[in-house]
Amino acid sequence: MAVPLKSSTEISDFRPRLKWIFAIAAAGFAVLIFRLFDLQALQGEHFLQLSKRNFVRKQEIPATRGVILDRKGRVLVDNRPSYDIRITPAFVDNPTALVKKLKPLLDMSKIQATDLGKKIIAARGLMRFRPITAKRDVGMKCLAEIRVRLNELDGVDVMVRPVREYIHGTFAAHLLGTLGEINSRELKRLGSDSGYKQGDMIGRRGVEKTYESLLKGKDGFELIVTDSKGRKQPDSLAKEMIPEGTPTRMEPRPGRTLKLTIDSDLQNEAEAAFGAQRAGALVAIEVQTGKVRAYLSRPSFDPNDFAQGITPEKWKEYRTNRLKPLMDRAGGGAFFPGSTYKLITAVAGLSENVVKPEDKIFCPGYYKLGRRIFRCWKATGHGYMDAVHGIQHSCDVYFYHLGEMLGPDKLSKWAFALGLGHLTGIPLPGETAGTIPTRAWYLKVHKQPWQKGDSLSMAIGQGDNKVTVLQLARAYATVANGGRLMKPYVLECALGEDGNVVYKEDPVLLKNVAIRKEVRDVVMEGLTDVVNEPGGTAYYRRIRGVDYKVAGKTGTAQVLKLGDERQHNLEEVLWWHRDHALFVGVAPVSAPDIAVAVVVEHGGHGSSAAAPIVMRVIKKWMEIEHGKKPKED
Repeated sequence: MAVPLKSSTEISDFRPRLKWIFAIAAAGFAVLIFRLFDLQALQGEHFLQLSKRNFVRKQEIPATRGVILDRKGRVLVDNRPSYDIRITPAFVDNPTALVKKLKPLLDMSKIQATDLGKKIIAARGLMRFRPITAKRDVGMKCLAEIRVRLNELDGVDVMVRPVREYIHGTFAAHLLGTLGEINSRELKRLGSDSGYKQGDMIGRRGVEKTYESLLKGKDGFELIVTDSKGRKQPDSLAKEMIPEGTPTRMEPRPGRTLKLTIDSDLQNEAEAAFGAQRAGALVAIEVQTGKVRAYLSRPSFDPNDFAQGITPEKWKEYRTNRLKPLMDRAGGGAFFPGSTYKLITAVAGLSENVVKPEDKIFCPGYYKLGRRIFRCWKATGHGYMDAVHGIQHSCDVYFYHLGEMLGPDKLSKWAFALGLGHLTGIPLPGETAGTIPTRAWYLKVHKQPWQKGDSLSMAIGQGDNKVTVLQLARAYATVANGGRLMKPYVLECALGEDGNVVYKEDPVLLKNVAIRKEVRDVVMEGLTDVVNEPGGTAYYRRIRGVDYKVAGKTGTAQVLKLGDERQHNLEEVLWWHRDHALFVGVAPVSAPDIAVAVVVEHGGHGSSAAAPIVMRVIKKWMEIEHGKKPKED
């Protein structure tokens, strides 16, 4: 359809409007031209200077990680300043020239210098504005040289960062734990709102890992103005470069201070008591509460080696050490309990009424089951043994009888009831449950039914039984306190910046084990006689000159069968072939409040290698907690 032409009258009516449109456009262009003239001609020099200082950087202020104290407030883990030399690639015009200047200042090898240059060149996009750490924790001499020459080192700055310091080196290392640099997988899992970034350190072991959320803190930041070379400019420029009302600084929030349950004096005594022993573990736990007062695993390691990222050489040294120093033997090592397990067998036998306390069993030095002969550790035999004397003399034949009468179901029932074969729940990573064999477990593992002889082996702590030192300490504590199975714990509380408690852990009763009072009393009497009556397997290791008694049980766990070699002098047996030595002690007998368990790997005999360590630790505890010192001291 044809469109009719507009009339001359309509066109003449539109002309006044067109003039106004042109007028408004002309005015707009005039304003724009004037503004351009003002910026380029009148204020050109001013903005030229600002253009050279047109970088506003958000510089992090690292949070200080929480301090770790012992139960009396003594510092175990602190922080110290680390001076790190960093490079921001965006501000580097000539990476090769910069690295050449830094190489002698930072004492870098040729390979290190080359790698640094490659990192600077490889940075692309926004990554160019992310600082690269050239060297961590430089000394004061190096720091002074760098600061003097900062004006000629484009893109270089010094970052002051708090670094973990483990005051006493290897002291309680497996309990305190280590740090490690966070990896990309963890960053993805934690998410962008977690507060972590590439290069941050995160708890890897022990308390450092378990209580990471309390220890971490929150980083702060500061907005700073730099020139095109990355050099910080006067703060007065921030007013011109940073929009009014924009926060320019946020102070970091330090991590919480943790007060642990362990006692430094007791831990030091445990470390010293181990002496030259190469490997083993010790746990001291409060009988009534489950508080861990000492926690030792040997050989140990120095957590300071991990504080800023462990070197490949040191990591290889730890990983290739046959004794595995990084392994937590106290809660993560499973050992044959040997005769320390006889406590469980005694409680089971008396509780299940398969034997009465006064019942006597004759020990001729062996026990015959079908065609098999099971030997007692005393070849000539112990004669007639009741419950108390069976424990006191650690008579194998007495416990063989109990094992056969109880069978695997009742033996495992009481082992589980006293916390063996299950995780204790201690809030430390890497704990193991150990092994308490049952009929079903035995059939699955050994592909054959349980035999009566297996019950005999289990009853004296051999066979397939494996427990941790922590489990042993808690099992003895449970019997001593009358059947209260407590959850072991290592943190008393967390403190805020003002020193007030912001988080607290309290004793946790997991369950009440149905140990009758008469059973508990008989077993405790036997354990007391082990230490305090002639003929007891630890009689010669008792603490003299005190008005309290220690109850306990020795154990010697066979590592492998040695035949006649076992009869030789201990020094003649290869160290790796020697038996493990164990002892668990509880004190004071009148009102037990501490249980201490020890395994000395390849120590030979519980009475000679392990018992003295426990006695020394208990003696120290009684001095610390009750003010009781031996008269001879």
